[in-house]
Amino acid sequence: MNPYRLLIVDDEPNILKVLSAALNKRWFRIKTAQSGEEALEKIRGERFDMVVSDFKMPGMSGEQLMVKAKTLFPELPFVLVTAYGTIESAVNAMRKGAYTYRTKPIDLNLLETIIREALQKESAEKPFGPESYQFRKIVGTS
Repeated sequence: MNPYRLLIVDDEPNILKVLSAALNKRWFRIKTAQSGEEALEKIRGERFDMVVSDFKMPGMSGEQLMVKAKTLFPELPFVLVTAYGTIESAVNAMRKGAYTYRTKPIDLNLLETIIREALQKESAEKPFGPESYQFRKIVGTS
């Protein structure tokens, strides 16, 4: 089985290192981006099974990234993580399509559980990105 491909987005390099190392050990293939703009460029060019993004970043926020990415790949799961969480921002993020919204610091075991639940909810065979091909309800006659 191919490992899931995750994109982790955060403007803090140390958080990227910690999350990348921890999730890489848990059999995920990790790519990182330090801004929403960089992440969107990667999403346009590569296939990802999920995005884990900081909510508050300079320039494009994690929520703005999610909205733009979902116009390209509507079923791409997003987990938004923030140090500045409010109930209102969590509700808004969920309404806009976030799988979940968590506050920092996030327990790595909990994050892994959230990621695996989200990926199991989606079809394991359904990749997201420019290399993906989705066939739904194919009907044919011969």
